[in-house]
Amino acid sequence: MNQEERSSVQVVFFSGTGGTKRIAEAFEKELVKRNKTVEMKKLGAERNFGAEAESAGERTELYILLYPVYAFDAPKPVYDWIEQLGKNHAGKNIAVISVSGGGEVWPNTGCRNNCCAKLEEKGMQIIYDNMMCMPANMLTEVSDHLAMHLIKVIPEKVNKALDDILSGQVKRTHFHKSSLRNYFSNMENKNAYKFAQDFTIGDECNGCGWCAKNCPMGNIVISEETSRPEFLNQCIICMRCIYGCPLHAIKSKSSAVFKNGFDLDAIERRMEGVELESIEACCRGIMFKGVKDYLQNKY
Repeated sequence: MNQEERSSVQVVFFSGTGGTKRIAEAFEKELVKRNKTVEMKKLGAERNFGAEAESAGERTELYILLYPVYAFDAPKPVYDWIEQLGKNHAGKNIAVISVSGGGEVWPNTGCRNNCCAKLEEKGMQIIYDNMMCMPANMLTEVSDHLAMHLIKVIPEKVNKALDDILSGQVKRTHFHKSSLRNYFSNMENKNAYKFAQDFTIGDECNGCGWCAKNCPMGNIVISEETSRPEFLNQCIICMRCIYGCPLHAIKSKSSAVFKNGFDLDAIERRMEGVELESIEACCRGIMFKGVKDYLQNKY
């Protein structure tokens, strides 16, 4: 059986500003080390997976789904992918890993419930689910020291997850539904589309179209009249455009947006050779309890 015919692991992921992508790539690297054939599926603006999804379903024995937590839930591109899963996916094993800046604490608890339910409706067998952490890209800016702790621990966390996923045993977390969490989630989802409509475009913009090409929702178009981006009504607050613009031309008045941007590569460059503060020093306060527990291997 040649490599194209062998069963494989498919790593399916959505990433707004690069955190989840780093974890997905770490899974790919470790799976290859474990002599697995790996296919990477990056979810984005495409809406029709069609024959590609069915073909993958025929040869894939295990799926690993990763996504950042938006509105205490999986983002829309994940549900678009699930919706188009066909009969070849029924009975296949899947691991579901959410990624957040706060860890497995309320209101993030339950952020995999709806996603797992939709996968089970498609007949997939969820053999593992858990939370991983990366620096938040909005609301709560973390220190470079804490960001580096989270980046450096990725290989260790991925190896532990794969030990569990490939063990042959089902390892699930179960969180009861929370009406309050669901209320906040529904409110955020209903209003997310408005978020980018408040963005302004600075004089730095040269109409390069990077934002339109890279928006995972196809929510940005370049005006023929002004050669500047215009925002439609499909925003999911992934922050890719505002942080990724090569000229930093997209502006927001929202306090949720980090004024100095968000760039994991830049953090690594700044912190090269710097001795990191202790986890305890980086995670002071109740707000960072979930991240501290994560880094200290409490889940």
